[in-house]
Amino acid sequence: MNPMTQLIRQLSGIIQNNGEADAAAAAFIKEAEKAAKERSDLNTPLTELSCTVFDLETTGFYPYKQDRILSIGAVKVSDGEVVDQTFYSCVYYDKPISPEIQTLTGLTEQDVINAPAEADVLTDFFRFIGNDILVAHHAAHEKGFMQDAMWRSFRATFQRRLLDTVFLTRLYEPLKQTVNLEDCCKHFNISTDGRHNALSDARMTGELWIQTSEALSKSGIHTLKDVYRLLAR
Repeated sequence: MNPMTQLIRQLSGIIQNNGEADAAAAAFIKEAEKAAKERSDLNTPLTELSCTVFDLETTGFYPYKQDRILSIGAVKVSDGEVVDQTFYSCVYYDKPISPEIQTLTGLTEQDVINAPAEADVLTDFFRFIGNDILVAHHAAHEKGFMQDAMWRSFRATFQRRLLDTVFLTRLYEPLKQTVNLEDCCKHFNISTDGRHNALSDARMTGELWIQTSEALSKSGIHTLKDVYRLLAR
């Protein structure tokens, strides 16, 4: 049995000692990051790339100012389709949430005070991701919060390849100057119902990734290698 399988089985079981559980979770996260880092998908067609598309709802925009993750939503994309696999969880938070964030996200303090701890949600999220590349819209937001949460929970760095849908929209002429998720989705007639719910936003972003990948492929931009080469000009 390989080490990754052993770790997953250990994490799936009941571990009596919290210290051992924390150590096992940290080891699992670090091993998953190491395995994913070794992947190379530069020459895989964008329309065939398997990835996990995710979104975070947070208390604000600045993790270095003590803003925190409130919820994580994710969907799987495989062979140009959003498949029937989803992840969603609120994250424990015991401080007041501003009225603006409650109105924007629909999340209440009751939702997060009863939610699983951040480390537990991250562990479950990484189980869901498996060895996938991650995709997000305006991914710098997600990257900053994931880096902060990973270090706080596991003293681990966030090393997963994280692709931004904006990488693709910048190369697609009709959306070259468009950055807002709703506006990008409207161009492709993608429903924006449930905006600012992490799972709904992940679904929108997944559909945007698929549609933009297909559009770029028709113009001769087929792989991540092509995307990086053009963005570097």
